[in-house]
Formats: sequence, C-alpha cells, structure tokens
Amino acid sequence: MPKVVDPQARRDALSRALWKVVQRDGIGAVSVRSVAAEANCSPSALRHYFPNSEDMLAEALSLARAQQRRRIDSMVVSATPHQHVKQLWREALPLTEESRLEAQVWLAVQVAIKTTRVAEVLDSIDAELDHLCEWTATVLAPASAPAVTGAEIRAFTDGLTMNAVLRPRTFSFDQVAILFDSYLARLQ
Repeated sequence: MPKVVDPQARRDALSRALWKVVQRDGIGAVSVRSVAAEANCSPSALRHYFPNSEDMLAEALSLARAQQRRRIDSMVVSATPHQHVKQLWREALPLTEESRLEAQVWLAVQVAIKTTRVAEVLDSIDAELDHLCEWTATVLAPASAPAVTGAEIRAFTDGLTMNAVLRPRTFSFDQVAILFDSYLARLQ
C-alpha cells in the first residue's frame, strides 16, 4: 500500500529545514540542495513541493507568520487593553528560541531576497506589524498621532528584533522583554 503523505505537513517540515540552514549557515547558503540535505530528502522530492527557490522562501516565511498567528489566536485576552498590548507583543518579539528563529528567517529574507512572491509575503507581514504598532499607539498613547507614534514603535521594535537576532548574547530574551516593557511604560 502506498505511503500517504500530508502535503502541508511535508511543506512545513521542508520550511523548517530551510530555517535550520538559515540559522546555521545564513541566507546565502539556502539552495534546493542544502535544504534537501537538511530535510534528508532528494532535491527532486523537494522540487515536488517547491518548484523554485522563491516558492520555498515564501512558504518558509508564511510558516513563521502562521505559527505566530496561532500563538496569538490561542492567547486568553487580558482584562485590560494595556495588558493585551503586552501579550500581543510578547508573541511578536523574539523572546523564545522559536520566535528568534522566525525573526532570523524574516530578517535574512528581508535583507537578501526581493522576488515578487516573497515581496508579497513580506508586504503582508509588514502590514500586520504596522497595524499592531498603530493599535498599540492608540491604546497606550491615545492623545498622540497614531500613525506617527505607530511608526516610532515600528522603528523601535524592528531595531530590537534585529539586535535580538544579530547579538543574542547582549540582547537576551530577558533583556529584550525589559527594554520593550520600559519603552511601553514611556508611551503611557
């Protein structure tokens, strides 16, 4: 009897293999061969799921976004809007090994790859982050101009994320949380 394979589970496993290549060797090392080797499959088996590198990168980004969304959707909403803002950001910022890896992939692809399909996924992620920033500004600093304060929040959180990915010994999970909490306190 032929083996039944869940195509989405296989795509997710291949995307995680791409994440490992990025984590270990950087975005420049991502290729069909390197990801196939990491996933312990043949390049032709990988191409069955991803006809080209653009599809592979877009799916890896989409998986990171979907995982973050699942974490957010499973949250119990806090009693106050201020607490809810903190909860959402605790899922959006790289405060665990898994979320740091997601951020590392996002940052690497953001800097290196600008194909149409990948750009569409990045634009969608950026729109969600911009919305979260403006919503945070509206909740925490209602007297401010939400677009301006939202842009400031975005600049701060992008910088914090970049440092957490590039300098993890200095910007540990605890340090990132402390810096972000301090920043939020100044907004109020």
